[in-house]
Amino acid sequence: MFRPKFGTLQSTISPPTGLLGVGLGVIFNIYRNFPQDELGILITPGGTVRVAWFCDPDGNVLTVTDA
Repeated sequence: MFRPKFGTLQSTISPPTGLLGVGLGVIFNIYRNFPQDELGILITPGGTVRVAWFCDPDGNVLTVTDA
């Protein structure tokens, strides 16, 4: 099981993931058996919380979450 080292809570996940993914070239982690979209964003049942994971250059797992 992975444990993120740092996370940030956002009012909406789309602009931060777009900025990181497209603007900075961040690749979001895809985990088997997680209902993630093509960008790697997990959408929880009910769609109220979305989470994206990525690694920093040192391999630490970081998150962006909206709730």
